[in-house]
Amino acid sequence: MDLNDVLNYIGSYRAYDVDMLLSTIKVISASLLALATLVDILFGIQSQKPGLENVSLKPKSASKARESSISSAERIFSSHKCLSEFLKSPSPHIRSATYSVMGCFIKHIPHLFDEGSMKILSLTILGAFQEKDPTCHSSMWDAILLFSRRFPDSWGLSDVQKLVLDRFWYFLRNGCYGSQQVSYPILVLFLETLPPKAMSGEIFFLDFFQNLWAGRNSCHSSDSDQLAFFRAFRDCFIYIIQNAPRYFNGREAVYRFHVSLVSNVLVNLLWRGYLLKVSSKIENMALSETSIHLLDESIDKVEKLSIKYPLSYMQNLGICIIEILSDIYAKECDLLGSFCEVFQKNFLEICKLADSVERSVECVDQMVNFWLLLDQYAVRKGETWPLQCLARPVLTEIFPLIRTLDSPYAVKLLSVMVSIFGPRKILLELPVHLSGKSDIGSTSDHLLLIFKEFFVPWCLRQCNHHSINERLDLLLSLLDDELFAEQWSSIITFATRLEEDLEPGSKELDQISVLAMLMEKVRDFVKRKMGNMSNDQKCFLTEKWHHQLLDSTAVSIACSHPPIPYSYSRVLRCGQVLTQPILKWAVLGGLIEDDQFSLISENSVVFIYKELLKKLLSLLVVSSFDWAKAASSFILSTGAEDSVLVHDSLSNTLDAVKFSLSVVEGSFFCLNKFDEYDLVPCILASIFTIDWEYRMASQTHADESIVDVELESKLGKSDLGGSIQMFRDKICSHLRKGVNKSMSMKLEHILIEIIRSIIYEKGAFNTDKVPSLCCEWTLEVLEFMNHDHSEEQVFLDQLWDEGRDWSLFVVPVLRDGTRSAQAKAGNTFTDAQVSDFNLDFLYLDSLDDMHGTSSVGQFPSFRSYLGDWPTKMGWFSLQTPEHEGIDAHWHQQFIAFVSELISKLGFARVIAASSSQSILPLSVEASDGLMRLPSYSRAWLASEVLCTWEWKTGNALRSFLPLLGEFANGGKYYEESLVDSIVNILLDGALVCGAHDEQCFFNVWIASDDEVENIKDPFLRALVSLLLTLYIKGNTWGKDKAAALFKHLADKLYVGTLLNRDCLRILPFVLNAIIQQLRNRENVHCTTGGDSLLDTGKENEMHAIFENWLQRALLLPPFYSWQEGQDMEEWVELIVSCYPLDATGGIGALQSSLGSNISQLEKTLLLDLFRKQRPDGCESTAVPQSLKQQLVLSKLIAISVGYCWKDFNEDDWQYTLSQLRKWIESVVLVMEDLVEKVDEMKSDTYNNVEIFRSKVEQVFQIVDSSLLNVVRNAIFTFSLFCSHVESLKQGDSEVLSFLETEEWTLVKDQIHESVLRIFFATGATEAIADSCCQETSYIVASSRLQHPHFWDLVAHSVIGCPQHVKKVGVQSMELWGLSKGPISSLYAILFSSKPIPSLQFAAYFTLSTEPVSVLSITKENISGSSDVNNTNDLEFGQSNAIVSSSEETIHLREEIADMIERSPSELLEMDLLAQQRVNVFIAWTLLLSNLQALPSTSLQRQRLIQYMQDSANSATLDCLFQHIPLKYGVSQSFKKKDVVIPVEVSQAANAAALAISTGSAWFCIKSLSPVERETMASLAGALYGLMLRVLPAYVRDWFTSLRDRSTSSAIESFTKVWCSPSLLADELSQIKKASITNENFSVSVSKSAYEVVATYKKEETGMDLVISLPASYPLRPVDVDCTKSLGISDLKQRKWLMSMIAFVRSQNGALAEAIRTWKSNFDKEFEGVEECPICYSIIHTANNSLPRLACKTCTSVEAQTQTSTGSPMESGQISPSRWCGKYASSTFDHQPRTT
Repeated sequence: MDLNDVLNYIGSYRAYDVDMLLSTIKVISASLLALATLVDILFGIQSQKPGLENVSLKPKSASKARESSISSAERIFSSHKCLSEFLKSPSPHIRSATYSVMGCFIKHIPHLFDEGSMKILSLTILGAFQEKDPTCHSSMWDAILLFSRRFPDSWGLSDVQKLVLDRFWYFLRNGCYGSQQVSYPILVLFLETLPPKAMSGEIFFLDFFQNLWAGRNSCHSSDSDQLAFFRAFRDCFIYIIQNAPRYFNGREAVYRFHVSLVSNVLVNLLWRGYLLKVSSKIENMALSETSIHLLDESIDKVEKLSIKYPLSYMQNLGICIIEILSDIYAKECDLLGSFCEVFQKNFLEICKLADSVERSVECVDQMVNFWLLLDQYAVRKGETWPLQCLARPVLTEIFPLIRTLDSPYAVKLLSVMVSIFGPRKILLELPVHLSGKSDIGSTSDHLLLIFKEFFVPWCLRQCNHHSINERLDLLLSLLDDELFAEQWSSIITFATRLEEDLEPGSKELDQISVLAMLMEKVRDFVKRKMGNMSNDQKCFLTEKWHHQLLDSTAVSIACSHPPIPYSYSRVLRCGQVLTQPILKWAVLGGLIEDDQFSLISENSVVFIYKELLKKLLSLLVVSSFDWAKAASSFILSTGAEDSVLVHDSLSNTLDAVKFSLSVVEGSFFCLNKFDEYDLVPCILASIFTIDWEYRMASQTHADESIVDVELESKLGKSDLGGSIQMFRDKICSHLRKGVNKSMSMKLEHILIEIIRSIIYEKGAFNTDKVPSLCCEWTLEVLEFMNHDHSEEQVFLDQLWDEGRDWSLFVVPVLRDGTRSAQAKAGNTFTDAQVSDFNLDFLYLDSLDDMHGTSSVGQFPSFRSYLGDWPTKMGWFSLQTPEHEGIDAHWHQQFIAFVSELISKLGFARVIAASSSQSILPLSVEASDGLMRLPSYSRAWLASEVLCTWEWKTGNALRSFLPLLGEFANGGKYYEESLVDSIVNILLDGALVCGAHDEQCFFNVWIASDDEVENIKDPFLRALVSLLLTLYIKGNTWGKDKAAALFKHLADKLYVGTLLNRDCLRILPFVLNAIIQQLRNRENVHCTTGGDSLLDTGKENEMHAIFENWLQRALLLPPFYSWQEGQDMEEWVELIVSCYPLDATGGIGALQSSLGSNISQLEKTLLLDLFRKQRPDGCESTAVPQSLKQQLVLSKLIAISVGYCWKDFNEDDWQYTLSQLRKWIESVVLVMEDLVEKVDEMKSDTYNNVEIFRSKVEQVFQIVDSSLLNVVRNAIFTFSLFCSHVESLKQGDSEVLSFLETEEWTLVKDQIHESVLRIFFATGATEAIADSCCQETSYIVASSRLQHPHFWDLVAHSVIGCPQHVKKVGVQSMELWGLSKGPISSLYAILFSSKPIPSLQFAAYFTLSTEPVSVLSITKENISGSSDVNNTNDLEFGQSNAIVSSSEETIHLREEIADMIERSPSELLEMDLLAQQRVNVFIAWTLLLSNLQALPSTSLQRQRLIQYMQDSANSATLDCLFQHIPLKYGVSQSFKKKDVVIPVEVSQAANAAALAISTGSAWFCIKSLSPVERETMASLAGALYGLMLRVLPAYVRDWFTSLRDRSTSSAIESFTKVWCSPSLLADELSQIKKASITNENFSVSVSKSAYEVVATYKKEETGMDLVISLPASYPLRPVDVDCTKSLGISDLKQRKWLMSMIAFVRSQNGALAEAIRTWKSNFDKEFEGVEECPICYSIIHTANNSLPRLACKTCTSVEAQTQTSTGSPMESGQISPSRWCGKYASSTFDHQPRTT
C-alpha cells in the first residue's frame, strides 16, 4: 500500500468502524506509525538512527517527497480536524500512533499549527494528561514536551492554563495512571519546558508537590515504582531549589521561597510522611503546633487508618530525605534550620514516650532507622552535617533527660548515636561534670574516668527492669579499642560485686540477673565483631573477654545448691530452655554449631560441665529402680571422679536437674571442644537415663503398683520429662555433625549396658512391659546414633553380648577360627558347626572374627557397678541344675526383648544381619570360591528364641516363625545358609537332649500346632516347628532338601551294626515334617533353584530304606504280645511316619495317599505288618491291653486303610470295622455316662452353683486323653472307609463290591449313630451345665478345646450322617429322658461360649436340614411343650402339619428367641467381634434359612413373618452395617476401576450376592473362624442378602426409617450394585414361570425394563396395571400404575390400584405370590365380597385371610368364634348379601408395627 492509498483509507475512516473490525484498528495504527516514520526519514531524523546508515535519497526525489508529505499532512489536518478525531478513538494503539504523528509534525512541519488551530491543538496536546492508558504515555509525553518547547505562548491562551493544570494535578494524584516508570523521570523535563508566566508562583510548586505526594500509592506500588517516585521527587525538589531565581526576583524572595519549600514540603510532607507510621501518637509534639494547610487529604486518611507501609517504602523515603538534606546543606546550610528544629522536638518527644503508649516502640524504631540511614548515606561519605546539625543539639538536650526520666527509648537512641559517631566523639559532646576531678590529664584518661565513674555504675546499678537492656547496650557501645582492657575490667569488677552494695529491701535487680543479661549482650556484641574473621583472630578476640572474676563467678554458680534461681542458669547458657523466654547469649556458648566460643577459660568450662553431670545424676541416685542407681555409678565412673551429692528433698533434686538440663541445652555445642574429658557421652547418657527412668516410673503409676511413697511426687517430673525429650529431638540432627566417632561409641557402650540392666529389672515394676520399653529405647538409641549397617550390627552384637548371662539353650563360640554354636545341655556341650552338615551340599565357613576390633573394649563392664544388689534381688539364683548361673527371669526378659526388636526392625536386620529383607548384605567370597555367611549372622539367636518357645508377651509359633519363614522365602543363598545353620543347631541339640525325654508321638497326618506344642524337648520342638514352616506352611524347601536331611538321619540311625536309639526317637518327628516332600509324585520346581525330583538312584535308595524299615518291623512280635523296653513302639511309629495322610480324613486323605510315591513292595510289606496284628484265633485276645498299644495299632490300621485298601479282603475289613466300632462305642459310653452324671449333679445341687461347678470340673478331669486319641484315629479311619463306599456308588472301584451288601451298610450306620451319640452327648452336657450357670458351660466347652482334631472329625462324620440315622439319633435322644433334648443340645453347641468352628457348623447344618429343621425354630404347640415329649413321625415327615388357628401366636424356641428379640441398644453397643453378636447373626441366618425352606403359601411361614415384624427389632440391620464400612469405601459406582473398595465391603458384597443366589449362608458359617473383621463382614453381608430375599418389606421399612442421607445413599448404592440384580432377575423369572394366567388374567414380563404388565379382564371390564421394579429393589418401593381401564369407574380404579400397591409393597416373599394374591382379591370382589376400607383389600396383604373384625353395630357376629378360614360368610353364619350390608365397615386387624 503506497502513501496515497493510506491517505485514501484514512480519509474513508469513520469512528464507528473501529468497533466493527479489529483489523481496522491495526491498519489505521500501522498506517499512522508508517506516516510518522516516513516523515522522520524524509526530514532527516531517522537517518541518524542505527540500521539506516545506508539510506540516501537523491536531492530531487527528496524534495518531491517532502513536498508530497507536507501536502498530505495539510490534507489530513484539514479533513480530520487536526487529527483530534483519532485521539478520541477507544483504541490505545491508534491514540499512541496519533501522538507519534503529532510529534513528527511539530518537529518537522510546524507551519501546520497556525493561529486558527492553535487553541484547539493546545487544549488537545497540553491537555492530554487525561490519557489513562499507560501504553500511550511515552508518545504523549514526547508530543507535550515538543509542543511546549516549540509553542511556549500556547500556555497563555484563554482557559488553557487552568484546564491543563487541573488535568495535570489529577494525573499526578492518580499515580500517572500506572506509568510511573515512564512519567516520573520526565517531570523535571516538563518543569523545564514550562514558561515562568504559566506558573502562579509559590502556590504552583506547593500544588505540584502536594499532588505528586498524593499519587505515590505507597502501599501497593512495586519497589521499582517507589524508587522512581522518590528519585523524581528528589530531582524536582532540587531542581526547583536550584532554579528558584528563574521564578522569583531578588535574593530575599528566593530565600523566603526556599524556607517555605523546606517547611511545607520537606518537613510537612516528607518528614511527616516518614513519621506517618506513628503520627497519630505524636499529637503533642511540635508538628501539632505547626500550621499545616497544604497537606493532602490522603495523608489524613492514611493517618486516621494508621496504615503500615512496607519497609522498602520507609527506607526509600528516608534516603530521599537525607539526599535532599545533603544537597540543601551543600548549597545553603542555613536552610536546614527549620528541619533541625522540628527534628529536635520530635526526637525529644519520642524519648519521653512511655512504654504504655501504643506503638511507641515503632516510633523509636523509625527514629533509629533514620539514624542508621544517616550513617550509611551521609556519615560514611564524610559529611559532617549529621553530627553538627542533628546529633550535637540533640545530645545537649537528651542527656539530662536520660538521667532524669531513665527512659529506655532515650538510652537506645543514645546507643545508636554512639555506634554511628564513635564513643570518643559522643562522650566529648556529653555535658558530664565530674566533681573533684579538675585535673584529669589526657583525653583518654578523661574518657576512661567518665566511663568508670558515671556510665558503669549508672548502667549496672541504678536501673530498673524497663531500661536495663538498653543501658547494657549503651555500656558495650562505649567500649573503645584502646581502653578496652581497663573498661572491661571495671565492668566485670562492678558486676560481680554489685550485690554487696545493695541496700536491704531494694527493688533493683540482683547481681546475677544483671550479670546474666550483661553476658548475653556481650555474646551478641562479640558475635557481630567476629564477622568474617579467621579462627586465630576469633580466638584472640574471645580471649580478650576472659577475666578471672568472671571464671570464679561462673564456677560458683555451677556449684550452687538448690533451690537455684533462674538467673543462675541464664549466666551459663543461652537460648530458649524449658518454659523460659527467649534469651540471647551466655558465658558458655554453644547454642548453635557455629557458636562454640566461651567467655571463660577452658578449665572453668570443664569444671562446670562436671558439676552439671553430677547434678543430673543426683536424680538417678534417689530413684526407686535399682538399675538407675547402678547407672549413675557407671556413668560417673566414666566421666567424673567425685561422688554425687544427694539433696535433702526430691524437689531440690528436680530443681538441680532442671538447672543442669537448661544449661546443657543452651550450650551443647560447646562440649564438642572437650573430647578428652568424655563429657558428651556421659551427659547424653545421663539425659537418656533420666528420660527412661521417668517413663518407667510413669508406667508404674499407670499400673497402680506404686511401692515408693515418694513416687507420686516424682511424677511431678512431667515437665522435666517433656523437656528432656524435646532436648533430644533438638540435638539429634546436630549430634551427627558435632560429635566425633569416639564419643559416639562411648555413648553407645554406656547406653547398651544400661538397657541390658533395665531388662534385668525386677521389683515393683510390671516386668511384662520391660521388653517393649527396652525395645522402644533401643530404637531411640539407634535413631539417635544414625548408624550405617555395619555399625548397627556391632551395636546389636554388643547388646546380645553373645548370650552371656542370659541364654539357656544355645551360645555362639569361636573355635579354631571357625564360627560355631554350642547347645547347652547341663555341663555337656555339643558343637553345631555350620560346616558339619550342609543341607545344600555346600561348605559354609565363617569369618575369623565375629565383631572385629572395637574401641569399646576399653570400657569396664556395667555389671561391675551393680554391687551386691542384683544378688539380693535373686538375679544370679540357681534356677535349675542344667542352667547353673542363668536366671530364668533374665532369659525370659531377653527373649521377649529380642522378639520386640525383631518385630520393629525386621528379621533380616536382627537375625540375618542385613539392612532389610529386600536388600541384603553381600556374602563374602573366599579364596576357594565358596560363599561365606554374613559376618554378623546370628543363627544361634534364632535357635535360642525357637527353643524358648513361649515368653510372657508372645511365642515362637505366632511371633517368630512367620518372620523366619518369610525371610527363608527370599531365595538368596545366604538366606538359605542361615536357615541351614539354624536347622543344624537344633538338630544336634535334639539328638543330644530330645532323645532322653518321654515323647508323645505324632499321628498319621502332619502335626498341628497344638501337637507340636506338646513336645517337651525344646530343641526337638523348635526343630519340628521350623521344618513344618519350611516344608508345609511356606513350601520354601523342596524335595532335594528333604532328601538330604532324610539321608543324613538315616545314616545316623545305625552306628556300624548298633541301633542309635536317640536317632530312632526323633526320626519320626522329623519325617512327619518332610515326608510329604519325599513322597510327592509331582515335578515341582524347588525354590532353592534345583529340580525337586531326585535322580533314579536316590529314589531307589530312599525306597530301599523304607523297605528295610518295614522288614525290620515285621521281625517284631504282634501288638498283643509286646513287652516294655523292646523298641517296638518306636519302630512302628517310625513306619507310621513314613506314610502320611491328610488330617481332614475322607476323600482328601485318600487323594494324599494316591499321590504319594510308594513302591508296590512297600505296600505289600505294610499290608503284611497290618495282617500280622490280626491273629487267627479268638479276636478278643488280639486286642492290645494298654491304651498306648491301642494308639499305635489305630495308627497302623489308619495307614493300612489309606494305602492298602485295594488289597484288603473281607476279613481285613471285618477286623478293621470291628476294632473301630469297639473304640468308638467305648467313648460313647464315657460321654453318655458323663452327661448323665452332670444331669444328676444338677438335680442334686440345684440351689448351690459352686458345688455343681466344682463337681463338673472333677468329672472332666478323669477323662482319659489317650482314649480320645485312639477314638480320633478310629473316626479318621472310618471316614476313609466311608470314602471307599462312596467310590463304589460312583463306580470307581470293583474290588470292594462286597461292601454294598446290607450287612456292611448296617455296620456303617451303627458307627455313624455312635458318632452322632457322641455329638449329642457333648451338646447335652453343655446345655445342662448352661441351664445352671454360664461358668459351668464354659468348663464343658473348654474341655473340648484340648482335643480339637477329635471334634473336627466328629463334626465331619455328623455332617455326613444319612437322614434316617439322624432321625433315629434324635428319637433315641428324646427317649433318653435327660433334662435337655436333642434340639437344646444342638443349640448349646451352636451358641457355645468356646465354640469349635467345625462343631458349630455341624450343629448349624443339622438344625437347618431335615429331619431336625421342622423342630429347630418353633415349639410344637401354643402350650410350648418341650422337645422332650411327643416326638412322633408327624414331626419328621410333615413340615406343614404344625398348624393352628389364625388367632394363635407362634412361639419360637427360647434358645433362638433370646437372640432374635435381643435389645437393640445392647446390640449396637456390643463389641463388633463379641461372641454374643456372632451368635445373634447366626440365629438370624438359621431363622431365615428355615423360613426360606417353607412353602410360600404355608400358614407357618406367614405366622413366622408376622412374628418377626411384631417382635424382631430392625436394629439388627443397623448392626449389620457396622461391619460394612460403606461411608469409607462406597461411591456411586462400585465398579469403577479407580475406586478402591475396602476389604470388608468387598467381602460383604460377595457374600450378599452368594447368599441371594443360593438362599443359604452355609458358606459363611463354615468359614467363620477365626472371628475377624473380614469374616464378620462376610457374615453380615450374607445375612443382609438373606433378609432382602426372604423379608424384602421388612428391610424396606427399616431403610425408609433411616434419617442420615449419606448412610441411606451408601446402603442404596451397595444394594443396587451387589444385591438388586440377582433379586430382580429371580423375581421376574418366578413371575414368568408362575401358573397364574387364565382366560381372565394374563401377565407379561420385560426383563430389560424391570416391568410386569398384569391384565385383568372380566366380562366387559378390564384393567392393565404396570408394576415397575426400581433398580435398588427392594429398598425402594415397587411402583404400580394403571395404563388402561375399560368399564371401571375412577373410584374403583383407584381402589384396585391401591390394592395392588398394598400387595406388592407389603409382600415378604416373591412378587409372584403378591400378584397371585391380588388376582384372588379381584376374584373375591367379583364374587361380591366387600373390601377393607383401610387397605382396599379383601384378602389380607400379609396372611391372605379375609376380614375378621365385625362392625361394632352388628351384634350377630362374634369375632372370637371365627375360625382360621376367615369371615363369618365363609363359616356359614351370614350370607354374602348380609356380609355386604353389615360388614361394610368390617376391617382386618391392622396393628401398628414397631420398628
